[in-house]
Amino acid sequence: MNQNKANKCLAISMVISILSIAATLFINYLIAQEYARSSGKTRALFGLKELYQFGYQYYVVALGGMSMSLVLVTVKRRHPCNLTATLLSIIAITIVFLRIWRIL
Repeated sequence: MNQNKANKCLAISMVISILSIAATLFINYLIAQEYARSSGKTRALFGLKELYQFGYQYYVVALGGMSMSLVLVTVKRRHPCNLTATLLSIIAITIVFLRIWRIL
């Protein structure tokens, strides 16, 4: 793979990771709003409601996986953006499974 193509893959990987992180944060914001509107019994079983109503949030992992695969294509080349793209991909994948909405 030539250097120009590797740079494009890394740039695309970073953009996909940032979009994945933004989508996850937006979904968690929606979950936090729904939790704030809920009452006693609903809050007690909110984990089920979250899974049922916002279960699509786990599909965002596919974006992080795509981003990681683009990084892995360019691993053989030493490039300063490799570490950044790899870290963004890992964050994009792991942030989906964290319950950030509890902090919001």
